[in-house]
Amino acid sequence: MKKIISLILVVAAVTLVGCDAWEDVNQFDNSDRSKTLMELLEDKPDLSTFVQVLTVTGYADKLGSDMNYTVFAPTNSALGSMDMTDTLALTAWVENHVSEKIAYTDQQGAFAIDSILMLNKKQVPIIDNLVAGVPVSDWNITSRNGVLHILNGAIAERLNLWEYVQTLPANPVVSFINSFNTRVMDMDRSVQRGVNSDGKPVYDTIWAYRNPLLEATPLADESVASTFLLLDQSGLDALKAKYAKYFNQKDSLRMEIDMLKEIVNDLVLPYTLITADGRYPNQHGVLVDVNTAAITGQYTASNGHVYLVSSVEVKMYQNKIKPLTIEAEDFVSRWPDAWQKRPRTWASGGHDMVLKSRTRHSYDWTVITPIDTLVAFNGGDSIVYDTTVTNINNLWDLTYRNNEWPGVNTLGEPNAYISYQPRLYSTGYEIYWKAYDDNAWKSHVDSRGVAMEFYQKLYISFPGEKVLQRTSANVITGQFSSTSVPGFTANHSIMAAKMRAGENVETQLVRYKVNQGHTVYGSSYVLYSDATVTTPVPTTSEDIYGKEGLLKCPYYGQATFFVSNTCVGEFIHSDGTTQAYLQSSKSNNAPGMIFLDYIRLEPQVDPND
Repeated sequence: MKKIISLILVVAAVTLVGCDAWEDVNQFDNSDRSKTLMELLEDKPDLSTFVQVLTVTGYADKLGSDMNYTVFAPTNSALGSMDMTDTLALTAWVENHVSEKIAYTDQQGAFAIDSILMLNKKQVPIIDNLVAGVPVSDWNITSRNGVLHILNGAIAERLNLWEYVQTLPANPVVSFINSFNTRVMDMDRSVQRGVNSDGKPVYDTIWAYRNPLLEATPLADESVASTFLLLDQSGLDALKAKYAKYFNQKDSLRMEIDMLKEIVNDLVLPYTLITADGRYPNQHGVLVDVNTAAITGQYTASNGHVYLVSSVEVKMYQNKIKPLTIEAEDFVSRWPDAWQKRPRTWASGGHDMVLKSRTRHSYDWTVITPIDTLVAFNGGDSIVYDTTVTNINNLWDLTYRNNEWPGVNTLGEPNAYISYQPRLYSTGYEIYWKAYDDNAWKSHVDSRGVAMEFYQKLYISFPGEKVLQRTSANVITGQFSSTSVPGFTANHSIMAAKMRAGENVETQLVRYKVNQGHTVYGSSYVLYSDATVTTPVPTTSEDIYGKEGLLKCPYYGQATFFVSNTCVGEFIHSDGTTQAYLQSSKSNNAPGMIFLDYIRLEPQVDPND
């Protein structure tokens, strides 16, 4: 029964590897499926040294079991003398010649695979009939528990990328990666030997080391083939000088660490051989410019290739620093709960987010009613008198049907928000968003057919600053323009935009003056132009954070965005009439819904960088 099972496994393996492999195997005279791999090896005098190594290391028993293996056995003449007393070294050597993967060749001895994983967890490259560059002299010798291939030489054990670069004389990149080594308790190997007086467990602790930076790259991963560009000190310094402009931080040590982490990650490429000058994409799609004249050395590793380089170039503009689109549905948090993720075919990413807040906007306009009255003045013509009537408190009211919006809509809380945390570079940004109020046909057009206009604002806290928070008193703290900065006036401005219901267009956000002492919502930044005119007007003044539609981020790192409502006291509508958001005389006043499809950030990077 065991023989039948083994034969089935071999058939399955052959079916998966190469074309017509089983048909090819049937043509070999030196196959004997009644024997184990170890028995086949012992039958071949020219493999006696290999057999001796297997015996010394204990692998003779394993290859005589029912486990399936592929064995690459060098002949005696290819091996020469070996030290049979160094069991540890011999075991490592054997494990570089045996695989648990079954691999057959075609009739000409060529493999259909480009690598095979050995027992030592190293990937050995295969090209046609060359295994790590060593020719196969006899192939597909099948047994009861696998297949044997005879080589004209031994397979040299290759270091992986990380193992190799650590053998080099002090390199600044390698030293930086090693600085992340952390000693941690190996819970699987540590043994509890009791408890202390506090009832906490006491262990015979086994310590291990882990490196989170190394774990974030495939340098030590034998299962992933990569190319690593290793810079020397001068090349690293040149690249750091370029990155520094866009990685500015308050903490110079933190800035140095973040820059070097970016550089390490940027210089790991998917496996490729660099044979010509060019731009090579790294593992994140950033293009790295490599000049072959800058290559000072190289090494073929078990999991890729290392190039020692004196310089590389990474272009910032539209490459390292690219436009960023934040989908509305990818939010971090929101308040209150009255938010809806809506499927929409027109939306970027297929969804948008809407705050289920009732919107009541007072909208005043003037109606002129003609009254014809005949009055005679010395035989003159008739005079037409016009009577003016002002309509007050015409309200837009956003109320969704129950089957579309289950649950209760919020009446509108000041400073409702939905938040995001993009990573920003220390450069200028233009910010756009799409806030499509697709309910214009239902409730956001008045009796004259005029669409409602609405505002939304964007609170921002920059990297390294106090993070945006909403307090129990309905106040948003941490907004960049209210941060105390020498030479800068607090409570100065905010990014905001005006939209019109029914228009599916992208809108650029610009800076507006804000009033934090409005009579209705004193805790909210309400847009205004000055103390007497409440109509919001974009500000044209410049400060350390930019001007109008340009926002300057001073530091690199994670920012926080709050998209929020309650923006406007009142403003002049496009038809010349006054629209009021916030009126103290209206107890049921609601500050407004929020529509958001996406936020798009356009970094303003020097094209020469």
